[in-house]
Amino acid sequence: MKVCFILRGVPGSGKSTYAKRLVENGGVIHSTDHWFTIDGVYKRDVSRLAKFHDLTFTCFCKSIEQSVERVVVDNTSIRVIEFDRYRAFAEANGYIVEVIEFRPDPSDAWRRNVHGVQLEKVVAMDTMFEPTPQYLLESLSVPRP
Repeated sequence: MKVCFILRGVPGSGKSTYAKRLVENGGVIHSTDHWFTIDGVYKRDVSRLAKFHDLTFTCFCKSIEQSVERVVVDNTSIRVIEFDRYRAFAEANGYIVEVIEFRPDPSDAWRRNVHGVQLEKVVAMDTMFEPTPQYLLESLSVPRP
């Protein structure tokens, strides 16, 4: 069964930790944060954010086209439009898509985030968070690790 998991939430909400569990037995994780990590050091450069989001989507599409059985998208995806192209491409290629929201208290997420995102930014992202449309949350349930 080909499954695409789309993980959504503010920095520090637990997405990356959960993503790693999802692929313990095979699969691939696509995350824009990957492009900001060089030699193990994370350095965010907002001027490259759009380019890196496009690179992430391109790599995601390749995984889908190669029929990788378990594909995970690990981005904040605060607005629905930020993950909908992933969902549409995966569904068009025969994948079951499960969207998973991570919604901890913003101050807890801020304390856990490893990228140094300021509390004010985490709170702002949480405030802007668009709920996943109900029809996406009612998708076929798939086995979890």
